[in-house]
Amino acid sequence: MGRALALVALVAAGSLCGCRCRQDAPAKPTPPAPAGEARTWWEDRDGDGFGDPRSTIKAARCPAFHADPSRGADCDDALSTVNPTSCDVAGNGRDEDCSGADGPGKTGGEGDQDRDGYNTKPGFCSDCNDRDPKIHPGAKDPIGDGVDQNCDGRDGPLPLRGADKLKTGQLVITELFLDRVNGDGRDEWFEVFNASGARLRTEGLQLRDGKGGAFTVERGIEVRAFGLVVFARRAGRFKGSQVYSGVRLRPKSSLEIRAGGRTIDRVDWSSDRAFPFEEGASTTLYPWFINHSKNDLGKSWCPGRSRGYFKGLGTPGQENDLCIPRADPGTAWPARDPPPGG
Repeated sequence: MGRALALVALVAAGSLCGCRCRQDAPAKPTPPAPAGEARTWWEDRDGDGFGDPRSTIKAARCPAFHADPSRGADCDDALSTVNPTSCDVAGNGRDEDCSGADGPGKTGGEGDQDRDGYNTKPGFCSDCNDRDPKIHPGAKDPIGDGVDQNCDGRDGPLPLRGADKLKTGQLVITELFLDRVNGDGRDEWFEVFNASGARLRTEGLQLRDGKGGAFTVERGIEVRAFGLVVFARRAGRFKGSQVYSGVRLRPKSSLEIRAGGRTIDRVDWSSDRAFPFEEGASTTLYPWFINHSKNDLGKSWCPGRSRGYFKGLGTPGQENDLCIPRADPGTAWPARDPPPGG
């Protein structure tokens, strides 16, 4: 769910200019520097008010997209829903509150009467029933008992949706890898974000390229709500991927996903020279632009820069790399170092 929530937060953030330093100062704020004296600020790429201590700048005032170090470090500066004040839902494999482990770090005490680790006080994970330890965010929620155990506002898990029920924009193409080395397309793949808000079965999805190639998914897989799925031409290349054939990702072409007789998403790079295709690297959609309209523009994309996910640069099935969009499409993309351990 991280990407969808991050998208909502980023859209709500509004303008791309202005400092992202929050006004709700910490208990022990950093003493202000003398007038005109430079101090250190941490880069805050996701705009949640918490910065990355590995990326700093010195300035007299907080620059745009930077944060006050005294607020604490952000353990994932690509997602605005991950920071020291976020609710960390147990069991989803993510450390959303930067406590160092999956699950809420702020537990017990006043405001957690049932001692299930989910507090009702501001700044804590929200428990919709603090009198029952079996009811809290992330709990198993069997359908049909009339009880909302996981506090998502409904009885039972998210529904399972067939491809024929999809509407335009509920799938978003987020990453492309053109096989420019082998030439036969066997290493091509692309990534799709499920923005439908429901679990999805891929049977019935239709793929089309700009050269007349087509493929219909007959043996599909399940994709979680607000999750990512990788479509690969070669079986077994990525765990849990959807295999396809008959469609090629070529230079100056396009990719379309259809279902139920309508286009769900389409990216056309046949004439937009701003699309950055580099040998051995994927082309990734900038995380701020995960939208079926914004991914039509070449300036919304940049080359993959992360290593370690496969034999190449990119992030199949993972959060996309952050990059600085070019003001001039004719200029080169800035080089980015691979992530630590990548």
